[in-house]
Amino acid sequence: MKKQSLFSVDSMGRAIFPEGITSIPDKAFSFNEDLVEVVVPEGVVSIGNNAFEHCEKLQSVKLPSSLKSIGDEAFFFCLKLSLIKIPSSVTSIGRMAFRSCFSIKEIFIPENVSKIGEGFLVGCYDLQHITVSPQNHTFSSVGDCLLCCGGQSLHTGCSNSVPPEGILEIGSYAFSGIHIREIKIPEGTEVIGFSAFGFCYGLEKVSLPSSLLLIRDEAFRMCSRLEKIDLPKGVLSVGKRALHQCRLREMTLPGGNFTIGPGALAAACAPEGLHLSPDNTAYRIEGGYILSKDGRVLYGCVALTLPMPEVEVIRRGAFDGVPFRGGDIVLPDSVTVIGDGAFSGRSAIGKVEIPSSVKKVGSRIFGERSIEELVLHGIPQEVKENSFDCRGIGKVTFPGGMIPVDFLKNISRNITSVEENPDKILIMGTSGEKITLTFPEGTIEE
Repeated sequence: MKKQSLFSVDSMGRAIFPEGITSIPDKAFSFNEDLVEVVVPEGVVSIGNNAFEHCEKLQSVKLPSSLKSIGDEAFFFCLKLSLIKIPSSVTSIGRMAFRSCFSIKEIFIPENVSKIGEGFLVGCYDLQHITVSPQNHTFSSVGDCLLCCGGQSLHTGCSNSVPPEGILEIGSYAFSGIHIREIKIPEGTEVIGFSAFGFCYGLEKVSLPSSLLLIRDEAFRMCSRLEKIDLPKGVLSVGKRALHQCRLREMTLPGGNFTIGPGALAAACAPEGLHLSPDNTAYRIEGGYILSKDGRVLYGCVALTLPMPEVEVIRRGAFDGVPFRGGDIVLPDSVTVIGDGAFSGRSAIGKVEIPSSVKKVGSRIFGERSIEELVLHGIPQEVKENSFDCRGIGKVTFPGGMIPVDFLKNISRNITSVEENPDKILIMGTSGEKITLTFPEGTIEE
């Protein structure tokens, strides 16, 4: 037997609890590599946040009749946990409590549960059945769907779910990470919540109702097998990264007052597959780019194609999530404004050339990307302190013109040393890496 501590595991992989315990604290067994079996003692009323997270060998859990609450992400990433029986004493289940418990196939919600956090079963890939006690006055189940708000909101679904008539909303994370191939959302539904179908890699077909008004952020993100989606005419907006990386064969943007969130269509389909409804008066499409009707503003795109349109304004998040994969970006000389997070994402970018026409640069325009080389042909008049903060910039080049010292500080904010060679300065980047700046001698404005 291993040496006992306040919370430990014996040689058989069973959890050891101190006598008289009434609460299991946050992260009590977090990332325990030996834990296989848990029998929570009678008298325990609460399980803390992340109490058993990443216990990847955990197979069996028995909860006591005294238990009242299960904390946020309490059993996150317990890969081998296939069955969890929630006692009737439980009143509250935390946000993402059983997140990524891939082996759980069914769940029963007893009568006294009155609070369930968002995404409590998110990523439970093989979840097949959801039922609720008929005596529960807050939640109900119909067609293997967990419903709340008097049956008007679908809180959580599973692979066998058939969304019932009468719902107004598919809730946040409702089907996120669940193995489903096809879903028909009933008429009357108006809202699809945040990441409601995000990371449903097997989803191939979706039927949207004519009543639909809002598709919120990341609603269908990474549904990479989804070949087609017909946006109803009444849809008012598609949120940030809502269809990111869906790789549809084609899609048509509706008319009316339709708006597009940052990165909503990044890698959603091929440029030639993106179409616009004839009654859309706000946008036009040019080579996979979504532009204002007059062509002056770039709102978004499905992929980077060169040359870019001759626009004046690149809106906030226009290229958010677009996979550059080390490719270069050359902005046209017509661009005057680059919005917040315009090129945000994670994949690397090769060379970025910003023309002298640019006068205003927003916050963190590259997000978490790394840049091989940033070429500035001029100094923008309005630059924020964090405009060029990102994962890392290998090289910054100024081909000509006077360079104010304050502008150099805006790029790095920490000049660490000056080399003997007068045309180079080494500065410390946002991640601690050294960046080389090159420019002609005599172009630094004191």
